[in-house]
Amino acid sequence: MFLNCRDVDGTSVDAQWGVVGDTYILGCRLQNYKVFPEFDELCPDMNDNKMNTKLGVYHTGHGIMNCTFTWGHDEYLYDVIKYNRSIGNVSDKFPIMADNIIRLHSLYPYHTYDKYSEFESVDGTDAKIKKYVQDFNKYDLYTKVDKKVNIEELKEYYCGLILKFFPMGILVF
Repeated sequence: MFLNCRDVDGTSVDAQWGVVGDTYILGCRLQNYKVFPEFDELCPDMNDNKMNTKLGVYHTGHGIMNCTFTWGHDEYLYDVIKYNRSIGNVSDKFPIMADNIIRLHSLYPYHTYDKYSEFESVDGTDAKIKKYVQDFNKYDLYTKVDKKVNIEELKEYYCGLILKFFPMGILVF
């Protein structure tokens, strides 16, 4: 039996608006270089002649960081950090490049399969960000270990990082 629930948290079959895992750019043709491309035909945007083209609603050189992405954990954390920057709660020790890495690290079609390159900024900024994301991703996925950890040591370590990069000691969201 299939339970069809409409909900506000974006997790039902009828109301999925949050993405976990790989992200992609909205407003242009979907790339097959993402998880489950066989479901692309269910996206109503693919029936829109403007959005179902290589450039979609964008133009060449638009800038990757100026595109609209699927909303998931990367975009959420990016928005939280961006807001915290606006209220002075991000240390100068936390570089803007880190914000960009957070936002783009699950955009695999871009940094792994070289898709969306037509949107890269003409000044080379996006190419530089892509290189940093590729370096970061070597340490992101598949680097976890299966061993017992000392929670108190982890708390001490991560609280130190939080205080170093977020002077209020918390992230405001």
